[in-house]
Amino acid sequence: MIKIKRLCFDKNRLINLFERSKSFNSFNNSFIKFYKSKPPIIRLLLLRNIRFIYLNKKVVGYFWFEKIYEKTYSIKDFVVNTRADLSKALEESTVKNGFFSKGLFIYECEDNSLSNIILTTLGFKKSGETLLMEKSIEDKYIENVPSNITFRFMENNKDENLRCNLQNNIFEDDSRIPLTIDDIYYDQCQDYYLENASIFIKDYDECVGYGQIILNNDSFFIVNLGIVKEQRGKGFSTYLLNYLIKVCYDRGIKKIYIRVDQQNAIAKKLYLNNGFKFVNMVSIWEQ
Repeated sequence: MIKIKRLCFDKNRLINLFERSKSFNSFNNSFIKFYKSKPPIIRLLLLRNIRFIYLNKKVVGYFWFEKIYEKTYSIKDFVVNTRADLSKALEESTVKNGFFSKGLFIYECEDNSLSNIILTTLGFKKSGETLLMEKSIEDKYIENVPSNITFRFMENNKDENLRCNLQNNIFEDDSRIPLTIDDIYYDQCQDYYLENASIFIKDYDECVGYGQIILNNDSFFIVNLGIVKEQRGKGFSTYLLNYLIKVCYDRGIKKIYIRVDQQNAIAKKLYLNNGFKFVNMVSIWEQ
């Protein structure tokens, strides 16, 4: 029987599990690393959002979660002991998963058979897949940009409404909840957010697209890259992508990553044509 508990007193086993964070899933944000970087009062608050996974009364894993929206939680760090005999026990076990009934939990990890077994056993279902792509930045790329195209950095406490409207236009979908100004402010408060790394592309005086660079889990990513629907097909996405890469070069960033939906052929072609290569598949799990 698998149970989710709030406490664990097996210090040695916990240390072993914490040390496996990155090897279990390179997308994990190490709880123990983050915990040690914070003052005592913050550490106490962090402990409220960690749970331990027990199998037959022995702790075999943990997960650290964070509330991102009302009744929606992101699992930031997740580790389960990966011994072969344990994976078989997990596969044959029945999880007591009442904890997860408090809301929607989302976890992203590299796709492999062991994680599939573990997450399925815990009641998660795969909701999507994205491709991870990377580009090494070795030389400064100089591109001839038409005179009507300019770029400018986002100004915090001034451009939140503009960014919100652009992203809602760019990523509009029936299944997507529109962003609010509060979502933009929330993003700016996160540890991954970088100052002076959010960029608008303009056609004459009109902002037609947006993209940003973040630092997630010690790696730099280009995220939220897109052009408004009315201006697509004119090459703006290539100009914006290359400008973001130039910003990376100017800051000494040697490698940049981007994630793209497996079904998005246009985006995959854009990144491949601009020097990105496929690295891995990332699965998105929900419960």
